[in-house]
Amino acid sequence: LYAASWAACSLYNFIPLETAAMLLAAISLGLLALSLLHGQALGLLALAAAYLVPVVSGGAHWADGPLDAYVLLIVVTGFAATGLRNWGWVGALTLAGAWIWGLSRDFLPFDALGVSLLAVAAAVLALAAVALARRRAVERPGKPGLLASLPAAAIVASSLLVCIAWFHSGAAPIYAAATTAALALTVAAGVRLRRLTPAWLAGPSIVAVLASLLADAAPDRAVGGLWLLASLAAIAAAGFDGALRSDRSRTAAVTSAVGVALALTLAGPALALAAPAWDWAIDAAFAALFAAGAVALSRRTDNPGSDWTTAAWIAGSAETAGLALHAGLDGRAAPTAYGVLAILLAALAVRVKWRGFAESAVAACLVSFAGLLGAPVAITALAGKADWRIVAAAAAAATLAQAAAWRTLKLRQDVRTSVEAISTSAVLSGLLGLFLVLQTLGASGAGGSGLVDGFTEASLRTVLLLAAGLLLAVRGASTTLGRLRGPVLLGLGALHGLLLQALSLHPWWGLGGPVVGPPVFDSLMLGLLAPALLLAEAARRLARQIKAVAGAAAATALLFLWLWIISEIRRLFHGATLTSGDFAYAEIAAYAAAGLALALGLDTGRARLSAALDSKSGLGAVVDAVNWAALAAGLVLLAGIASPWWGPLGGDLHAPLLLGALYAAAVLCGVRLAVVARRSARPVLAQAALAGAGIEGFALLTLVVRFFFHGAAMRAPLREDSLETWTFSAVWALYGLAALAIGAGRRDMALRGIGLAVLLATTAKVFLFDLDHLEGVVRAASFLALGLVLVVGALAARRFGAAGANPPPRDAGQATWVD
Repeated sequence: LYAASWAACSLYNFIPLETAAMLLAAISLGLLALSLLHGQALGLLALAAAYLVPVVSGGAHWADGPLDAYVLLIVVTGFAATGLRNWGWVGALTLAGAWIWGLSRDFLPFDALGVSLLAVAAAVLALAAVALARRRAVERPGKPGLLASLPAAAIVASSLLVCIAWFHSGAAPIYAAATTAALALTVAAGVRLRRLTPAWLAGPSIVAVLASLLADAAPDRAVGGLWLLASLAAIAAAGFDGALRSDRSRTAAVTSAVGVALALTLAGPALALAAPAWDWAIDAAFAALFAAGAVALSRRTDNPGSDWTTAAWIAGSAETAGLALHAGLDGRAAPTAYGVLAILLAALAVRVKWRGFAESAVAACLVSFAGLLGAPVAITALAGKADWRIVAAAAAAATLAQAAAWRTLKLRQDVRTSVEAISTSAVLSGLLGLFLVLQTLGASGAGGSGLVDGFTEASLRTVLLLAAGLLLAVRGASTTLGRLRGPVLLGLGALHGLLLQALSLHPWWGLGGPVVGPPVFDSLMLGLLAPALLLAEAARRLARQIKAVAGAAAATALLFLWLWIISEIRRLFHGATLTSGDFAYAEIAAYAAAGLALALGLDTGRARLSAALDSKSGLGAVVDAVNWAALAAGLVLLAGIASPWWGPLGGDLHAPLLLGALYAAAVLCGVRLAVVARRSARPVLAQAALAGAGIEGFALLTLVVRFFFHGAAMRAPLREDSLETWTFSAVWALYGLAALAIGAGRRDMALRGIGLAVLLATTAKVFLFDLDHLEGVVRAASFLALGLVLVVGALAARRFGAAGANPPPRDAGQATWVD
C-alpha cells in the first residue's frame, strides 16, 4: 500500500501530492491501529513509515503548518499507543522521531512555533504516556524499564531543542521562553506524579543559563530579557514545588536556586536594556521570592540549621539582592553596599542560625572585595584617573563594613571557617585599598606631583603584605583557612619584594631612580631592611607551627638583609644615584668586610637562632653556606680586586685610611670566625677562615709598605734596585716568622703553612731577585736579615712546638689564649 500510493504520485502522476500524502498518512495510522491487535513490531513499522511520509512525498512542498500538524499527530498517536499497551520501544521511537523532526525544523528552515510545539509535546506526552500506563496498572513493578525512563529522556531531548531555539530566536524569543517554562512545569508535574526526580530540573535550568548568555547578543535584547524572566520565574516555581513534594528536596532547591541566580547574573546587560529604570527592582523581586521560599522551606524541616534546602534558597536570595545593589548603585559605592549586606546576613546568621546565612555573608564579603577590583575603583586607579581620596574612602568603607560583619558573625562559635574567611576578606580589602591609594599617588608622581616613587610604592605594598601575613600568623586559628592565610600572605609579600624591590625596581641594577631620604634612614630601609625584619619575626613565630615556612622565611630574610647591606654601602660611596660612578677600592673592601661580619654575626648567634627557629640542622646548613661564601668572596675581593696595586680597578687611592681599616676589619672578622668555628668543633672551617685571614693580612701588609713608598699612586713602576724591594723582603720575612711562631705555638696547621709559605717565598725572592738587582750594603743586609729571621724562626718553632706537645696543667676555670 505504501509503495502503490507513492508510485501512483511520483512515478505515474495518477494522483496529486496532497492525495498521496493523505493516503500515506491514513495507511500509517491504520497500521498503527492494527498494531494494537497484532503487537509492538507492527507499531514500530507503522511509526517509522509515518515519520518518513513527508520525506518520500516531497517534504519541500509541505507548508510549515500542515507539516507541524502531521508530525504532532504522529507523536500523539505514538505516545497513546505507548501508554495504552506499555510499549517502551514504541515510545522511544516516537520520541526519537519527534526529536529528529524538531531538529530539522530548527535548521531547514527555522520554525520557532513548530520547534516549540514538538519540544513541549514530546515532554508532556511522554510523561502522560507513563502516567497512563501506571494508571492502567500495566507497568511492571520493580526495576524501571525503558518505559519509565521516557519522561527523563524527553526532558533532555526537548531541552536540547530549546537551546537551539534560543540561539535562533532573534526577535521572537517568546516561543523559546514559553517552551523553557513549560519544560520546568512539566518537571514539576512529573515530580508530583513520582515519574520524575527533581534532578531533571537541571535541563530547563541549563537552558535558562545558556539563554542568558545569548540574550546580550540577540538582535532585540530588551524583548529577550523580559521573556527570559518569565521562564526563570517558572523554573523557580517548579523548584519550590519540587522541594515541597519530593523527599530529595535538596536537588530541586539547589538546581532552581543556582540556575535562576546564575541566569539572572549573566543576563544583567540584557535586563538593563529591557528595563533600564527597573532592573534593580526585578532583581529585588527575585530576592524577595527566594527569601519567602526559604522561609516556607524551613518550616518543612525540624532543623533549619543543617538543611541544605533552606541554604540554597538563602544563597539565591543573597545573590539576587547583590544583583539589585549592583544595578541600582554607583560602582564606587557597590563594595560598601555588599559589605552592609554581609552585616545583615551575619546578623541573621547569629539570630536565626539557619544554614546558608553565614555562607552567604562570606560570599557578600568576597563580592565586596571583588567590587574594589572592578572598573569603577581599581581600573581607574591603575590608569591614574582616580582621586586618591575617593579610592581611599571606597576601600575604607568596604573594609570597615566587612570588619563589622566579621565582628557580628564572630558571636557564633560553630562557623569558624566562615568567620576566618570574612576576616581574611577584610584584611585583603584593606591591603587592596592601600595598594590602590599608593598606585594613584605613584601615577600622579609620574607626572611630577606624586608623593612616592615606584620603588617606595612597591616597598609599601611588600611591607603591607608581610605585615598582614605576620599579623594573621601571630593570631593563629583553628581552621585550615585560618592557618594557611598567614603563610600565603607572607609568601606573596616575599615574592612581591623579590621581584620588584630586589630585581626590577632596585635603584642600582633595576629600573628604580635615585634613593629617597638620608643615608641609612632612606627608601632602601623600607624596601629591603623592613621586609627582612618582618620575615625574621615571622620565621620566629612560625618555627614551632610550620617549620618549612619558617625556614623559607628565615632564608628570604637573610637575602633581603644582605641586599640592604650592599645597597647601603653603595649609597654611602656614590650618593642617592647608585648607578653613577665606578667602583672604588674601599667600596670593594667594604663589601668583603660586610660579608665576613655578617657571617661572623650569624655564626656567633647560631645557638640563639637555633633555639628561636627550633631548628639545628637546617639553620646550620644555611649558616655554613654563608660562612663559606663570605670566606671565598672576601679572599677574592681583598686579595685581588680591592688592591690598588695589582687589582683590576684603575686610578689612584683616595681613601687609604678607610681602605686599611676595612682590610683590618675583614682580617679580624676572619680570625674571630676561626675561633668560633674551632670552639664548635668545625676544624675545616676554622682552618679555612684562619688561612683566608692570613692571606688577607699579608695583602694588607704589602699594600702598607707600597703606600709608604708611593703614596696614593700605588701603580707606579717598581724600582728594582731601591730600598723598597729590601723592605718588602724584611717585612715579609717578619710576617712569615710571626705566623710560623704562632702556628707552632697553637699547633695550627693553617698558620704554620702560611708562615712557611711566606718564608720560602721571601727566601726565593732574595736569592732570585735581590741577588741580581741589589748591590753593596743593601744586598748584604738582605741576606743577613733573612738568615737571622730563618734562624729565629727555627728556634721559635722548636720551642713553641715542644711547649704545645707538653702543655702545663691548668685549673678548670683557667682560660688560655687558644680558647
